Amino acid sequence: MSQQKNDNTEIPVVFEVSNEVTNKIGGIYTVIASKAPEMQRMLGSGNYFAIGLYNSFKARNDFEELDPPRDFQEAFTKLRADGIDVKFGRWLGGGNVDTILVDPSHLLDVPLITGKDERRIDQIKRLMWDWYKVDSIWMPEVFDPMVAFGWAAGMLISELIKCSLFRNKKIVAHFHEWTSGPGLLYLKKNNVAISTVFMTHATQLGRNIAMGEEDINEVVDEYLSKGETIPPQKAYQYHVEGTHQLEVICAKESDVLITVSEAIAKEAECILGRKPDFVIPNGMNFDQIAQRENLLVMQQSARMKIARFIETYFNPYYKINFENFLVVHISGRYEFHNKGIDVFIESLQEVNNQLKTADSISKEILAFIWIPAPVSGTKQFISKAFELAKQQRVILQTPLLKIEECLSQISDDYRKHLENKDLITFFTEDEINKINELAKETSATQKDEDIVYPPICPFILNEKDTILCTLR
Repeated sequence: MSQQKNDNTEIPVVFEVSNEVTNKIGGIYTVIASKAPEMQRMLGSGNYFAIGLYNSFKARNDFEELDPPRDFQEAFTKLRADGIDVKFGRWLGGGNVDTILVDPSHLLDVPLITGKDERRIDQIKRLMWDWYKVDSIWMPEVFDPMVAFGWAAGMLISELIKCSLFRNKKIVAHFHEWTSGPGLLYLKKNNVAISTVFMTHATQLGRNIAMGEEDINEVVDEYLSKGETIPPQKAYQYHVEGTHQLEVICAKESDVLITVSEAIAKEAECILGRKPDFVIPNGMNFDQIAQRENLLVMQQSARMKIARFIETYFNPYYKINFENFLVVHISGRYEFHNKGIDVFIESLQEVNNQLKTADSISKEILAFIWIPAPVSGTKQFISKAFELAKQQRVILQTPLLKIEECLSQISDDYRKHLENKDLITFFTEDEINKINELAKETSATQKDEDIVYPPICPFILNEKDTILCTLR
């Protein structure tokens, strides 16, 4: 590597493309965010760029927009003329690496807005059919924005490499998943002279088979034992024909195919028809992890926040014994079967049944299920409960200071010192009255909403939500 750095033309330029750059959806965000700083360090400034989908809401906290390099101005102007907005800056969650976000939303505009005969995205999908027979006619609504993003990323790279900054350099474009795949196909079909990498973290068809009744491992082993790939009709059975065909073509057309584990390598060989060139397991950058002392402080702070939440959420209904309490968590993308959410809930039911029949309960258990799902707001009485708890904490500040001062007065007979104190002496009459009023408000809220138990979910969720229905 040191010899390569002496000759600047030998250092490759890498464009890493994913819709999760600055736009966290699942684990791919963490994969790229953890490797991006190391990539930029190894390649040097100006040789590594993350390319992502612009999401105005998420970019507010994860992206710092900067003036683009002068060399990029012409490329950005060309894309904007084609209806693709471009922003240059740094990815805060990705170690402040150079980042370009594309906003292809205008490619999705209806003819009424554009004045054209059809949407640009429809033209793009027709090209993908003409070029590679990607059948997208019955694909769900999410398909179009991802195709638009991938296509826009491909256009961006094809324009950027014309800059003097990249002249005579080796250039690699690394595309993650089908969501960026159209960019790879754009570069290939337009004979753009760069190397391409396609990385699948799990195939779309494989995901859907795994979510159904079939055992994905048995399916893969069966076809590989016969030296066959899975038939194309299988994708139509699971209604993922467009995304599956995109993955198959990207795997075939890319110069290098990568995946993240031996299991997914077998899946790719069976489903995509190509054995991956490399298996690169997801890693972890330990330099980004806080030191042990800081972790302990962070842990204590997090436990205090959770304790406050639990106290506020459950206290109106029953008391929680924090000295005899176990909290368990599960989190991840909303894949009920693939991510083991179903097994987690079944386990809770089994534990609950055991606790019901036990002579004595050794632990009270609270389970958090942190799974992103569409919600339409927070339940009003939950918001009210947290507002009342906030008011109570404000009232308690002065009495708590008095209690702390009392406890810090160490005497020869500390036990007697404590026994001589009554909690009520630390409160003024006004503070007691205010807390009584808050208690009445809390009780009134419960009666108004006719609530006996704390709600399963604090948010307004679709009543047919799978997790909610399973818990009930």
